[in-house]
Amino acid sequence: MGFQQPANQNNVTNFSNMRSGGGNRNENWKSDGFLNLYLPTTGGGQRKVGSIPLKLSRAGDAQLIEKLRADPALVDRLKELLILEYNDATPNEDNAFAL
Repeated sequence: MGFQQPANQNNVTNFSNMRSGGGNRNENWKSDGFLNLYLPTTGGGQRKVGSIPLKLSRAGDAQLIEKLRADPALVDRLKELLILEYNDATPNEDNAFAL
């Protein structure tokens, strides 16, 4: 008795087919817009430090996308409202389980 092998023997998704329209096209991973985050450089430029993906399938994101598409200058208002927070990824010994 032998094993039946799928046509794709490595069981790897062919992403080039997904992007070119071939195969089962699933574009749920795509974002509909981005809020990009930059910091100034010492040379007077700017360096991207991150981005926030926005999707129309999420109600809050959809509202933001629609408002930004209608009024791109709203980005300046967002800069005033944005709250930045830093969270250290180092484990806190005080928060460890007492087992």
